[in-house]
Amino acid sequence: RERKEQEEKDRKEQEARQERERAEQEERERKDKEEQERKEQEERERREQEERERKEQEERERKEREERERKEQEEKDRKEQEARQERERAEQEERERKDKEEQERKEQEERERREQEERERKEQEERERKEREERERKEQE
Repeated sequence: RERKEQEEKDRKEQEARQERERAEQEERERKDKEEQERKEQEERERREQEERERKEQEERERKEREERERKEQEEKDRKEQEARQERERAEQEERERKDKEEQERKEQEERERREQEERERKEQEERERKEREERERKEQE
């Protein structure tokens, strides 16, 4: 009887120990799984954060590039506008210079025409005066 009681006691102790070890093993596995899931979650969050930062950086760079291109285009447009205005001003000055030259040429021609007419009139008067004097002299004789 004592041997059987001892065997029964040993068997129960063995079962209790095995149950404890099984429970401890399950607890370790549960903690390992939780730790693994925590690490995976952290890795996911880290990758998502990196992706967000990458996209934000790309967006900043895109905006900076667009702003730079917009300013360059404005500068180009401004220079083209200045060049066009300078060309138009030079063309206007050239037209005005030619108009003035043409006007001066016409005025010079008109002066020369009037001077020529005046000379011819005086020469005509001089001829007529001489003819009259010659006639009068002959009549006097």
